Amino acid sequence: MWERAEAGDRQTLFRELSAAAGRTGPKTGYIPALQVMAPWERRGADVWKTTGGEHRRFVGVECEVNIDGRGWLFCGRAAERLSGGDLAIFEQIIAGNFASFLSIMAAFYGAASYHGHVDVGLAVVGIEGGVSGSRRALDFYGQDYGAPTYTPDGAPLRSRAR
Repeated sequence: MWERAEAGDRQTLFRELSAAAGRTGPKTGYIPALQVMAPWERRGADVWKTTGGEHRRFVGVECEVNIDGRGWLFCGRAAERLSGGDLAIFEQIIAGNFASFLSIMAAFYGAASYHGHVDVGLAVVGIEGGVSGSRRALDFYGQDYGAPTYTPDGAPLRSRAR
């Protein structure tokens, strides 16, 4: 897929992927954000990687595109323990980076002229007892997240023994 997507001009593909990340997600500014990306760099023999919004206090967001069409996103700041002890969950960071990631992958598939099945998964983990960062900012405390992991449909996942 990579050869079809870049069609001999890798820098144009990188510009298209980076532009795609900036076309989606909330525009109110959040960190880390794929909308503010570092240059793409090679990772191993079959992956290109970029990062966004790294800060000395936390891991930023990382996006990888594999030459065979697989993609991967990691965001190191979906939640943060605040000075009062509350665990604030930053839904805007989660949703914004996920939207940017989907846009990057759509641009990659479009550049490769891929039309077919795509599997997508999303997991937000380590959030039990956390409160919505958006609600907290408005001094409106709703119910805490009651499980450590949620799926996109809102159903809690059971912990798996390791």
